[in-house]
Amino acid sequence: MKIIISPAKKMNVNTDSLPGEQLPEYLEDAKTLCEILRSMSYEEAKALWKCNDKLARLNFERHAHMDLEAAQTPAVLSYEGLQYQYMAPEVFSRDALCYIREHLRILSGLYGVLFLIIRDFQFSRHIPGPSVCIS
Repeated sequence: MKIIISPAKKMNVNTDSLPGEQLPEYLEDAKTLCEILRSMSYEEAKALWKCNDKLARLNFERHAHMDLEAAQTPAVLSYEGLQYQYMAPEVFSRDALCYIREHLRILSGLYGVLFLIIRDFQFSRHIPGPSVCIS
Protein backbone atom coordinates (compact mmCIF):
# COMPACT_ATOMS: atom_id res chain seq x y z
CA MET A 1 0.00 0.00 0.00
CA LYS A 2 1.16 3.52 -0.81
CA ILE A 3 -0.01 6.56 1.13
CA ILE A 4 -0.16 9.64 -1.11
CA ILE A 5 -0.48 13.09 0.44
CA SER A 6 -0.09 16.64 -0.78
CA PRO A 7 2.48 19.10 0.52
CA ALA A 8 1.43 21.94 2.81
CA LYS A 9 1.87 25.60 1.87
CA LYS A 10 4.08 26.33 4.89
CA MET A 11 7.54 24.80 4.99
CA ASN A 12 10.39 24.43 7.45
CA VAL A 13 14.08 24.02 6.79
CA ASN A 14 15.74 21.45 9.04
CA THR A 15 18.83 19.77 7.65
CA ASP A 16 20.08 18.59 11.06
CA SER A 17 17.45 16.15 12.34
CA LEU A 18 17.28 13.59 9.56
CA PRO A 19 19.28 14.21 6.40
CA GLY A 20 18.06 12.81 3.08
CA GLU A 21 20.09 10.56 0.89
CA GLN A 22 19.22 11.69 -2.60
CA LEU A 23 17.91 14.63 -4.55
CA PRO A 24 14.37 14.62 -5.97
CA GLU A 25 13.88 12.38 -8.99
CA TYR A 26 12.65 15.20 -11.26
CA LEU A 27 15.32 17.72 -10.29
CA GLU A 28 15.98 18.92 -13.84
CA ASP A 29 12.27 19.62 -14.35
CA ALA A 30 12.19 21.41 -10.98
CA LYS A 31 15.08 23.62 -12.13
CA THR A 32 13.12 24.55 -15.25
CA LEU A 33 10.01 25.36 -13.22
CA CYS A 34 12.09 27.39 -10.78
CA GLU A 35 13.51 29.46 -13.63
CA ILE A 36 9.99 30.12 -14.92
CA LEU A 37 8.92 31.22 -11.43
CA ARG A 38 11.96 33.51 -11.20
CA SER A 39 10.94 35.18 -14.45
CA MET A 40 7.51 36.05 -13.02
CA SER A 41 6.62 39.21 -11.18
CA TYR A 42 5.48 38.95 -7.58
CA GLU A 43 1.85 39.55 -8.61
CA GLU A 44 1.99 36.83 -11.28
CA ALA A 45 3.48 34.32 -8.84
CA LYS A 46 0.92 35.21 -6.15
CA ALA A 47 -1.92 34.72 -8.62
CA LEU A 48 -0.48 31.35 -9.63
CA TRP A 49 -0.09 30.18 -6.02
CA LYS A 50 -3.49 31.50 -4.92
CA CYS A 51 -2.31 32.32 -1.41
CA ASN A 52 -2.18 35.29 0.96
CA ASP A 53 0.41 38.08 0.78
CA LYS A 54 2.55 36.80 3.64
CA LEU A 55 2.92 33.33 2.13
CA ALA A 56 3.36 34.67 -1.41
CA ARG A 57 6.20 37.00 -0.30
CA LEU A 58 7.91 34.20 1.60
CA ASN A 59 7.72 31.82 -1.37
CA PHE A 60 8.66 34.50 -3.89
CA GLU A 61 11.83 35.23 -1.88
CA ARG A 62 12.48 31.54 -1.38
CA HIS A 63 12.36 30.86 -5.12
CA ALA A 64 14.53 33.86 -5.91
CA HIS A 65 17.40 32.42 -3.82
CA MET A 66 16.66 28.71 -3.99
CA ASP A 67 19.52 26.30 -4.58
CA LEU A 68 17.81 23.06 -5.55
CA GLU A 69 20.93 20.98 -5.04
CA ALA A 70 21.87 22.29 -1.60
CA ALA A 71 21.26 20.30 1.57
CA GLN A 72 17.57 19.51 1.68
CA THR A 73 15.14 18.88 4.51
CA PRO A 74 13.48 15.47 4.13
CA ALA A 75 10.03 16.07 2.67
CA VAL A 76 8.10 14.58 5.58
CA LEU A 77 9.83 17.03 7.97
CA SER A 78 9.48 20.05 5.66
CA TYR A 79 5.81 20.80 5.89
CA GLU A 80 3.63 22.34 8.62
CA GLY A 81 0.14 21.37 7.44
CA LEU A 82 -2.37 19.59 9.65
CA GLN A 83 -1.68 16.15 8.24
CA TYR A 84 2.03 16.58 9.05
CA GLN A 85 1.31 17.90 12.55
CA TYR A 86 -0.95 14.93 13.30
CA MET A 87 1.56 12.53 11.80
CA ALA A 88 4.34 14.05 14.01
CA PRO A 89 7.27 12.64 12.00
CA GLU A 90 9.85 14.39 14.19
CA VAL A 91 9.13 11.84 16.93
CA PHE A 92 8.79 8.71 14.77
CA SER A 93 10.42 5.53 15.96
CA ARG A 94 12.91 3.75 13.73
CA ASP A 95 10.17 1.31 12.67
CA ALA A 96 7.79 4.16 11.78
CA LEU A 97 10.47 5.84 9.67
CA CYS A 98 11.14 2.55 7.89
CA TYR A 99 7.42 2.21 7.21
CA ILE A 100 7.01 5.68 5.69
CA ARG A 101 10.18 5.20 3.69
CA GLU A 102 8.44 2.37 1.90
CA HIS A 103 4.83 3.60 1.86
CA LEU A 104 4.56 7.42 2.01
CA ARG A 105 4.69 9.60 -1.11
CA ILE A 106 4.20 13.36 -1.26
CA LEU A 107 3.12 14.88 -4.57
CA SER A 108 4.87 18.22 -5.03
CA GLY A 109 4.07 20.70 -7.79
CA LEU A 110 7.75 21.63 -8.04
CA TYR A 111 9.60 18.36 -7.39
CA GLY A 112 7.10 15.70 -8.46
CA VAL A 113 6.91 12.63 -6.22
CA LEU A 114 8.80 13.01 -2.95
CA PHE A 115 9.59 10.32 -0.45
CA LEU A 116 11.81 9.95 2.59
CA ILE A 117 15.17 8.31 2.04
CA ILE A 118 16.98 7.67 5.29
CA ARG A 119 20.75 7.87 5.01
CA ASP A 120 21.80 7.08 8.57
CA PHE A 121 19.80 6.92 11.77
CA GLN A 122 22.85 8.03 13.76
CA PHE A 123 22.15 11.63 12.73
CA SER A 124 18.89 11.77 14.65
CA ARG A 125 18.84 12.17 18.43
CA HIS A 126 15.36 10.63 18.56
CA ILE A 127 16.12 7.33 16.90
CA PRO A 128 18.25 4.75 18.71
CA GLY A 129 19.51 1.60 17.11
CA PRO A 130 21.10 0.54 13.86
CA SER A 131 20.78 2.35 10.56
CA VAL A 132 18.96 -0.48 8.81
CA CYS A 133 15.36 -0.86 7.71
CA ILE A 134 14.22 -4.44 7.36
CA SER A 135 11.41 -4.91 4.83
